[in-house]
Amino acid sequence: MYVTATGLDPQKVVQVQLLDSYGHIVTQDQTRTDSAGSLSYGLGLPNLMVPGNFQVKLVSGSVILSQPITITAYTSQNSGLVSLSGSSYLFTAQTDKSIYQIGDVIKVFGTGAPNTGVSAVLTDPSGRTYTSSTTAQSDGTYALYYQNSLPFETGNWSVTVANQGMTRVFYLVMEPISSPFLFTAQTDRTVYLAGDLIWISGFGLPSSNINAVLTSPSGVTYTETATTTSDGSYTLSYLTSVWYESGYWYITLTNQGEIRQLAVTINQGSSSSSSGPLTAQTDKSFYIKGEPIQVTGVGKPYTTVKADFTSPSQTTFHVAATTGSDGSYLVSLPTSPSDETGNWIISITNWQLTKVLSIYLQP
Repeated sequence: MYVTATGLDPQKVVQVQLLDSYGHIVTQDQTRTDSAGSLSYGLGLPNLMVPGNFQVKLVSGSVILSQPITITAYTSQNSGLVSLSGSSYLFTAQTDKSIYQIGDVIKVFGTGAPNTGVSAVLTDPSGRTYTSSTTAQSDGTYALYYQNSLPFETGNWSVTVANQGMTRVFYLVMEPISSPFLFTAQTDRTVYLAGDLIWISGFGLPSSNINAVLTSPSGVTYTETATTTSDGSYTLSYLTSVWYESGYWYITLTNQGEIRQLAVTINQGSSSSSSGPLTAQTDKSFYIKGEPIQVTGVGKPYTTVKADFTSPSQTTFHVAATTGSDGSYLVSLPTSPSDETGNWIISITNWQLTKVLSIYLQP
């Protein structure tokens, strides 16, 4: 069976594989691309081939190409032609750094085919996946962001980025927070309209200063400060202008030498700030079975706040509360020794706004 391919990296070693319908390797061999990034190779087939559906896969460094084929009958190693095409453009992918701490924003960026879809799959050491997608700009550049939070797993993670049939795979390391205190930061949502209020909350060293810098896509900065309470909690906000640029904005927060970075998107349009911000925070990030999980915050006054507590096995418990005259609310879910250990997701909804939190329930 002849395999031809174009659009690969030039002068690189390529693994040529034939996989069955279960993804198992039937046969494989190794060759090298020419100076133009092309190859033409005769892959020998086993003497006993059962007709069926197969996949030809080329692996060269971080580039993966694949093509499904059907073998109807075995004749000889030179029967059949499989053509795979890489790209006539440069497809690149990388992260802004290789080592992250829990709470960091993971940025995946590079170049691909202009005005085409780019998808990225982030896989943790346990095999859980987190998917994000975007569209490459007219010049081919793209950027994707993962805003991680506790209790993301530490260890080695893989990132698989795909564009127009080509795949790049690389790796990063997630480390625990090295601070002796817990410094967290989160926005009330990730997408805003110009004119909206950006609400930031979290925990830092008790009775200390929080410095925040909001940076526009063109590099213009806006600074705010806040002081944590005796329990370490804090809130601060930015009232955006209708003249603010559209695109990705960074928020860099500093507390006692510790840095956290958030990413938000600001779009042009009619401001939704008239509905007021929705805030939500738990009294801690880790709970022991038997302790109540409490969420407090501020919403629209005299309205219902709905809270969905979802266990690791996707069992959901529903709780509701009514905000007071100042918009404040408290929802609480009691836990028991029979509840599941692991990462629980809490979704808070009020007046068409939603806030998502996560906590970890320990034995």
